[in-house]
Amino acid sequence: MMVGLAFHLLLTAAYALAAVQRLPRLQAAAETLLVLLLPFFGFAILVVWHITCHLLHTGALPLYEEGRQRAMISLEPLAYQADVVPLQDTYLLGDARLRRRLFTDAIKQEVVNNEAVLRQAVHDEDREIAYYAVSLMTARAEKLAAELYALEQQLRAAGADDEPLLRRYAATLEAFLASGSGDEVSRREKRGALLSALAALAKAHPESTLYFEQALRQLLASGAYGQAEAVLRDYARQHPGEEGPYLCELRLALARRQPERMAAVVQALKTLPCRLSADALAAIRYWDRRPEDE
Repeated sequence: MMVGLAFHLLLTAAYALAAVQRLPRLQAAAETLLVLLLPFFGFAILVVWHITCHLLHTGALPLYEEGRQRAMISLEPLAYQADVVPLQDTYLLGDARLRRRLFTDAIKQEVVNNEAVLRQAVHDEDREIAYYAVSLMTARAEKLAAELYALEQQLRAAGADDEPLLRRYAATLEAFLASGSGDEVSRREKRGALLSALAALAKAHPESTLYFEQALRQLLASGAYGQAEAVLRDYARQHPGEEGPYLCELRLALARRQPERMAAVVQALKTLPCRLSADALAAIRYWDRRPEDE
């Protein structure tokens, strides 16, 4: 009897020692208690369970990998993937150090592609975040300015007939204006250059609506409504019966606060013989004002 008890206590102590080394403390204590309260049967049950989990590849349960699991669910330093964290959501974090870490790492790696987030970071109360955001915006502006200068030199040498080069130039100009870089004078010059490039591309490809819509987007953003009216007339003349000019006219009428014109455009959209896109149908549903609804 005494020999059996001594063997049981020795087995329990050995199991406890092995469990403490491999398992979280709480789990090790619970399993040791089971071995102690169920002589031989507790040990046998746990051994069979562990072997089964190992054979089924489920032995690497979170209980076995406490450190790895903690890294997966915690927000401790180094416990995040900087390339998958939505930076806009970091403003919801209460931990200022973690927010700073996320922003500065992303900015240092130049993975912030959302200009709105970057502009928000410039005005952040955290000086380190604001400093790195300003540095990145300045570096991007310098890079875009250098690219524009190089493209302008190439266009002077190649001429406006080089369409791939002209498209690259227009895309770089649009990126420069979208970044908010430069003073008002330089931005006005760049916008004029962009409109000239888009006009040349639209002339070369009269079947395309892309360049008209890009030009109208720039003109509406800058408040140049008179120029927008002229571009819109050219757009409607080259693409009669299509919904694109009507949608652009609806945006222009909205920007100029012309409700009667908006109502007329919506009615014209409804009478088009072509099949309307989802955008056109959404515009009709939103802006159509029937007398009984007023």
